[in-house]
Amino acid sequence: DFESYRIWRADGWDRPFGTSIENGPGSSLWSLISEFDVVNFFEDRREVDFEVIIENLPLGANTGLEMVAYTPRMFRPDDPEYAANADARAMVREILEDPEFSFLDFDSDPAEHMRMTDNTGHTTLAGLRHPRIGDFAGSWDVIDTAFWIGTGLEFYEYIDYNVLNGMAYFYAVTTTDFTSRGSSKGPVPTGHGAGSDPQGNFAFASPRFAAQTAQDRASDGQNIFVFPNPATQESLSEFSQFSPNGDDPTGVRVMFATLPASRNTVKIYTLAGDLVQVIDHDGTVADCDDGSGFGNCSGSAFWNLVSRNGQEVVSGIYLFSVESADSAFDNVIGRFVVIR
Repeated sequence: DFESYRIWRADGWDRPFGTSIENGPGSSLWSLISEFDVVNFFEDRREVDFEVIIENLPLGANTGLEMVAYTPRMFRPDDPEYAANADARAMVREILEDPEFSFLDFDSDPAEHMRMTDNTGHTTLAGLRHPRIGDFAGSWDVIDTAFWIGTGLEFYEYIDYNVLNGMAYFYAVTTTDFTSRGSSKGPVPTGHGAGSDPQGNFAFASPRFAAQTAQDRASDGQNIFVFPNPATQESLSEFSQFSPNGDDPTGVRVMFATLPASRNTVKIYTLAGDLVQVIDHDGTVADCDDGSGFGNCSGSAFWNLVSRNGQEVVSGIYLFSVESADSAFDNVIGRFVVIR
């Protein structure tokens, strides 16, 4: 009785005292930004002047799910990932066509069946019958994706374009069902049913500028900048104002934007040349493995205006340098202003 996917967003979260990203935002911050439902109808019965009138009315917007359908890159013939992962697709197809694995469907966990060994180190049935599966150790993501597609799992994607880089957002995907009555043809929808709560299934996201490639640098020059600049109390609170905690004593931050697609070191100095802080940044990855939600990856890095000695910095003009491990990027020097 699945009816729809609902997509929720919460913004304006300021990390109230005693909360964290793991706790998530309060219910008042959640807004429904989109919904995609299956095309179906429900039977509306009513009596008018002793006559029973029956109508089939749309159950919801009836958008269908096709508009958010997603095909993983390794299954798109025009994508470089398609040719690169031909062996993985063939390996999974070979296993799924083996009668010994006829019990597998997309509810099965590929980590239990599509590996050379199990978590105890023993060879799996796939490893015994199809030992070439061992060639994919370390790249199980492509095996898992091929498995899900091969067993009929459907993928969906929604892109939210109405965001600002560096801001804090939470997203949740929930589902709804429909109420129904039994019939000889199975459940017949009779109206809207229950929906789940976004606070039970959410993820934090902070959109970032894309990292500058070597080609971008060659054609456009360097365009690294700091935001907000000047960093005043007002501009900092508009950009990112969290309640301070032990790991984040200021609750505010500035963002270094459009950093190179390289491993970089951002150094911050006073105008007199004293080193204030050093920030390590990895522009070669799009997603940061950082529990704060404001890790330094893709094209952005953040600084909470705390020096390497653990002190909040004072008002002044600050210099920064960006030194890249990739020789395609020359060192960059810039400046920004802090007004406390």
